Amino acid sequence: MKCEYCGKEHDGSYGSGRFCSESCAKGFSTRAKRKVINQKLSEKNTGKCYVGNGKQIKAKRSLTENDLKKTCLYCGKPLIEAINTLGLKPCTIKKRLFCDSKCQRAYSQESKANRTLQSLVDTGQHPRVRFNGVRSHARLVLQKAGIEKKCCICGFDTVVEVHHIKAVADFPFSATFAEVNDLSNLLYLCPNHHVMVDKGLISIEELNKYRYQ
Repeated sequence: MKCEYCGKEHDGSYGSGRFCSESCAKGFSTRAKRKVINQKLSEKNTGKCYVGNGKQIKAKRSLTENDLKKTCLYCGKPLIEAINTLGLKPCTIKKRLFCDSKCQRAYSQESKANRTLQSLVDTGQHPRVRFNGVRSHARLVLQKAGIEKKCCICGFDTVVEVHHIKAVADFPFSATFAEVNDLSNLLYLCPNHHVMVDKGLISIEELNKYRYQ
């Protein structure tokens, strides 16, 4: 019998008899796929995608001018730049909507602006954790407004918390996240000053001096 990879004669004792040894069997498999492997390796340079048999899909998967113009739904940066930075395949831009998971989470939080407090009450969660979604949305509002993350009273920035001048509990359940987390109702405070405000040691009138708008 003749080995299909190296061409040497053999007794057919290995496997099905097509190859003389394990190394020839593996070598044949790799050689058969080499064209596909080479095409995939060149994909980043060509911006084209291939199916499993190595056939290039031109009509559906090649990058178009519109693909190259696509931008992140949250930050507006070109998606092709993010894909190149992350080392992803160019064809992934077809289904991609955000630069990265950070933008995706921020967009998700921002989309909650029209949710009401009632929607959180309806979840049946314990009151201590019920409004965590409001607080995470508040942090996003401050971040997007470009407010420096430091206590507005003393300037401490190692540990900073978000404070609602008008407490979340003082809003009706019909209020939306956007109303509760209006920038004029939010402040960055260090833990010490946050506790002092909660205990009434710092008045609302005093806090009004530090409103961001």
